[in-house]
Amino acid sequence: MANTYKDAKDMYAKFGVDTEKALQILDAIPLSMHCWQGDDVGGFETPDAELSGGGIQATGSHVGQGTEKGIELIADVLEDVLPKAGPTVVLLETMSGKGSEVGSSFEEIAAIMSAVGNPQNLGVCLDTCHVYSAGYDVVNDIDGVLEKFDLIIGLDKLKAIHLNDSMTPFASKKDRHECIGKGVIGLEAIVNIINHKLLRGIPFYLETPNELDGYAAEIKLLRSKRVG
Repeated sequence: MANTYKDAKDMYAKFGVDTEKALQILDAIPLSMHCWQGDDVGGFETPDAELSGGGIQATGSHVGQGTEKGIELIADVLEDVLPKAGPTVVLLETMSGKGSEVGSSFEEIAAIMSAVGNPQNLGVCLDTCHVYSAGYDVVNDIDGVLEKFDLIIGLDKLKAIHLNDSMTPFASKKDRHECIGKGVIGLEAIVNIINHKLLRGIPFYLETPNELDGYAAEIKLLRSKRVG
């Protein structure tokens, strides 16, 4: 999994992006690109599995420049990447809101997408730990969260879900993933999420703090809880 400045720069270079411009923007606003390779594991996958033909970009932080400037810089990168990405779908990841992160609200994600004209090859990856930490109550009001997402962004743009429990409480603005069922989100809420009628057909990816044996156990558990 790629998740560093170098990995992001290498990814932009792969797409034929203006390297100097990418370097300038990456120096101004931290970004990361997650890419997966592997086969579908029945709708539940580890970070080594691939969203076919896609990559997920954590939106980054404005590092004191302000949210509007952060959105502008992210849009600059995407405007270079997207036209050269071909069939590759780039997904913006919902963030937890720690520090000066951009993308912890659905409105900020929508603003980024709007700034580049909402192209077909740009979508969203919803991270359950991040949105809970950002103040979206996926434990007690998953219906309301998805309704708000649909109103602001559009459920047609939701292409993947990072399925994580959380070490930190609701609206904590922290990014601390926990193993499934061992955090404050809890197994019951996660089961409700994987079985929600509006999320059918969307791939789920595990990013829990695990080794391969732990992922295998989580996948087995989640498959046993999947209805239909």
